[in-house]
Amino acid sequence: VVIGPDHFERCRQKFSVTGASVMTMFGELKVDKNVMKQILDSGAGSEESCFHGEHAIGVQANYIKKFFPRAKIVPVLLSYSAGKRDFAATINELKNDRKDVFVLASVDFTHYMDVQKAESVDAITRRMINGNDGSLISLKQVDSPGTLKVILGLAKSLRLKSEIIEHRNSFYYDGIYKNTTSYFSVLF
Repeated sequence: VVIGPDHFERCRQKFSVTGASVMTMFGELKVDKNVMKQILDSGAGSEESCFHGEHAIGVQANYIKKFFPRAKIVPVLLSYSAGKRDFAATINELKNDRKDVFVLASVDFTHYMDVQKAESVDAITRRMINGNDGSLISLKQVDSPGTLKVILGLAKSLRLKSEIIEHRNSFYYDGIYKNTTSYFSVLF
């Protein structure tokens, strides 16, 4: 299950899935229809057109197909306006199907800040991640608060401990001090 923001707000619903396969550089990545049905039954809507060109799904799909060629995907997009009640049932559904499901959040963290401000905000985000507490997550910390709330809610319900593998800022890649984006790689 790859969950990410509806960057372009093209979906008509706050919480959407698609049954359409994802074309990658390594071939077609098919959708797991059983898991998709469970997510639909938990309250998500079904759409297709809003997934076209959505990099929250497309970037991850390439890696999934390359390294796990027989895996299937369930693409999920959350609107910026999605709240906890929009996806609370999905957390329970994913929790109950954990032996066959890998959940991946595809989000960026701070945006449009200089490095120093981003590092300050990221320190707060780090504490939230380490505590599996998404209650105060906002657009200030991440481009999809709902996505991070789903992941942290799922981790908390499963009593998983977070491990931050890496924390970086775009400044360290491109040298641009202002207007940066930060990234966390986290395992649970």
